[in-house]
Amino acid sequence: MEPGTIVRGRFRVEPFATHGGMGTVYRAYDLETGAFVALKTVADDPRFAERFARETRLLSELTHPATVRFVDAGHHGSKPYLAMEWVSGCDLAEEIARGPMSLESALTLCTTIAEALGEAHGKGIVHRDIKPKNVMLSDGDVRRPRLTDFGIARVDAATRSLTQAGTAVGTPGFMAPEQVRSADRVDARADIFSLGCVLFACVTGRNPYAAESAFAALTRVVTEDPPRLSRVFQDVPPELEETCAILMSKDPSQRPASGDAAATLLRACAYALGDRLSLRFTPIASVGDGEQRFASAAFVKFDGGAEQPQASNADEATVLGPSFQLTDVIVQWVSGFGREPIVLGPTLVAISFAGATPASDLATQAVACALGLAERVPAVKVVVVTG
Repeated sequence: MEPGTIVRGRFRVEPFATHGGMGTVYRAYDLETGAFVALKTVADDPRFAERFARETRLLSELTHPATVRFVDAGHHGSKPYLAMEWVSGCDLAEEIARGPMSLESALTLCTTIAEALGEAHGKGIVHRDIKPKNVMLSDGDVRRPRLTDFGIARVDAATRSLTQAGTAVGTPGFMAPEQVRSADRVDARADIFSLGCVLFACVTGRNPYAAESAFAALTRVVTEDPPRLSRVFQDVPPELEETCAILMSKDPSQRPASGDAAATLLRACAYALGDRLSLRFTPIASVGDGEQRFASAAFVKFDGGAEQPQASNADEATVLGPSFQLTDVIVQWVSGFGREPIVLGPTLVAISFAGATPASDLATQAVACALGLAERVPAVKVVVVTG
């Protein structure tokens, strides 16, 4: 839309605009209230229309002050729009890029976001894309965050048809392991994992699953244990490390069940830290021999489909196509090595080999497992990596 365009007789479009994966967000002046709004329009693509309608409906149901406020929705000609409050300031990713935050700031911010998620989870809404770029800081104040972008949110059962079975959506590096494997397994606890990743990033200035590509980030999430704060920073309070570990547990049953439960955990952590809330961490200079682990992984590519996630950047939203069903032959063969096959996409499976076993034995097992699958399942390609 051109600057000066009047939408529905109410919103005057300003020159500022930003583009996203599903559409465009304009800054607009609300002639009715005298305030600025963020005016979001959807791209001219039928694939996005139903999701945009769902985002509009879900946002209109949420009232928590830490969730970006719904203003209006309708159509400008044939193009649907969603008007939300305009949040002046920066997003959390920009704030983190300036350096680690104090524990007080990080815990206050994440507790507030957890409370906003608590309202959404109470209505059966799973956000599915919690990350620093989707948290705006009003006037740059970490005490006034706004949770944004419900574009790929889902309601537990009512909207399941909008995402194909086995399709994973989210942002690599912040998606929970079960979210990578299959959207059908995702519930509120996936948001809690992402919140734990945000907490880690706030206090360290680092994405816990930083990688050069979306695929590499996805692989790290499903094959590696969550990073421990004490392995990369000095003098980490045990209360904080345990809280972060619980939020980022690979096992969903070990995480808080909802945003409200996560907020309770975060408040308890802040209370336990007391006068240590002003702490900022010092990175450990190097990783000692006792902290290094040898690992191998086998990747098995099955014939057909696109094996790569659609996003090339680990910070972008990603959609993985429907994954195939693992056959008994695959599961039984891999389980014979004491491992579990991990579906990374519609045609790609990873098998991780890590642990206390001697390095040469792990590499040998990985090769034997991959070659055995190649013999038993037609039309596959295998690769083994070690390091």
